[in-house]
Amino acid sequence: MRWLILPFLVVSFTVTQYIFFDERRETSTYEELKDISDVINRYGKQWMFYAQVDKKGDYVRRMFIEISRNEKSSLSNNPSELPLGTLILMETWFSKGQSTVYLRKKVGKDQWESGSFSPKLPSFDTSESVSCNSCHSVAKKTDQTFTLPLLKKYIDQEKLQRIVCNENSFTPCNLNVYQGD
Repeated sequence: MRWLILPFLVVSFTVTQYIFFDERRETSTYEELKDISDVINRYGKQWMFYAQVDKKGDYVRRMFIEISRNEKSSLSNNPSELPLGTLILMETWFSKGQSTVYLRKKVGKDQWESGSFSPKLPSFDTSESVSCNSCHSVAKKTDQTFTLPLLKKYIDQEKLQRIVCNENSFTPCNLNVYQGD
């Protein structure tokens, strides 16, 4: 009896994984973002697309922030810290298919919570994440975010900031790379 159940579970699991992978590839192909309304419709919030990080291989990170006009001007006046409640969203793309979406929420001075979700099931739930916070702690001068310098440049220039980082997908770039050109 056990012998018959085990192959069924393995086959069932494999088929399920294949269908999810295939479905994601067909429905979410990478394109240059031409209209922010697509992101607003997908995630249900007002987002500002401020940076794209092209990483080693076929991996792209698109950075968005939910920020009001008042918060935007206060960032210009106080360039080292984001306001409480700030939401930063990072879309990840591998080999022309969308992958996980990561979220960071500022909950206090030098305090961030993190979350992640599938592109098809947006969820803005966050909690303290030791692994996320330990990685981001090296960016202490930029409010524990790697892309704050790019956000400032976006606000000043009103132009999408794009950088190239020759690190693998989950390896942070050298902090100097995030200064942009």
